[in-house]
Amino acid sequence: MNNDFCQLFVELNKEFFSPLGVEFGMRTIRQGLNYLELFKDVNVNHEQAINNFIVHKVLPKFTFDGNKQAGNHNKLDLLDKVLISRLEEVIAEHELISDEFSSVAALKDIVENAKANDGVVNYWA
Repeated sequence: MNNDFCQLFVELNKEFFSPLGVEFGMRTIRQGLNYLELFKDVNVNHEQAINNFIVHKVLPKFTFDGNKQAGNHNKLDLLDKVLISRLEEVIAEHELISDEFSSVAALKDIVENAKANDGVVNYWA
């Protein structure tokens, strides 16, 4: 738990994933730690590793009704008004990542698709 990656994803889980109803636990965090170890052998950019982990292990779990409440927001608003900004902070270099590989751009697409689909959030749509 002293690892920055673990702390970040435990925070994100408490703030976002759990209220959204997204299954995200220690197994996924352990997979992420393993991914970071393997990734640093080919690329030392820690933010890019976090970005890739979010794209491959977090966002595909986003399938839910965005109109349902999650605390003070509905789930879609939580994504749109809070999580996007949080990811932009976590991945400060997000603008340097091409849209097709960016977790921030992917989340923005998910939100726009959900708005056009009666609030249904679906990564796979």
